Amino acid sequence: MREPVGSDRRLTVQMIADKVSMNVATVCLILTEELGMRKICAKMVPRNLTEQQQDSQLNICADLLEQVEADPELMDQVIIGDESWFFQYDAETKCQSLEWRSKGYQGQSKHVCSTQK
Repeated sequence: MREPVGSDRRLTVQMIADKVSMNVATVCLILTEELGMRKICAKMVPRNLTEQQQDSQLNICADLLEQVEADPELMDQVIIGDESWFFQYDAETKCQSLEWRSKGYQGQSKHVCSTQK
């Protein structure tokens, strides 16, 4: 029973039951009572950028710096505000992000990398 769950912690009880040829209720009982496992959802931390996004931000900042050096009065025309983060990605539903974990598991954050086209 540990092998299917260990290989893919996102398997549903039905999928595990199909793999081990057992009843769904029995698999659920073994996972929760015998193995002490439960389904948990990871926290979303949407601030982890891909290499491409980091390079893109670096290029944009370098271009802006060049423009400011060429025209020092450019910054007088800039309106600043609070930092905002916008992401474009295929969002997972809460059910899709559930994973089987043991009782002693402390949890970890799930980084969401946005994809830009």
